[in-house]
Amino acid sequence: MSVQPARPDERVFLVVVDESPEMPNALRYACRRAKRTGGRVAMLYVMDPPEGQQWGAVVELMREEARQEAESIVARPPDIAVP
Repeated sequence: MSVQPARPDERVFLVVVDESPEMPNALRYACRRAKRTGGRVAMLYVMDPPEGQQWGAVVELMREEARQEAESIVARPPDIAVP
């Protein structure tokens, strides 16, 4: 995944990525708005911070697993079409 800064005149539509039934609709809406306005879509996946910093290696593993889960959600073929 790459992150590119937005141009000052570019609209960026933020979609929170989760397992909710509303997420595909939010993504569809954001994609349509971005297409119509020449903007783009940014997706955000949030995870709870792990407790117990003394478990450094475990915390890092948890972060990596959460990142992989987020990437798999984003990589799923969308069942939406943006006209």
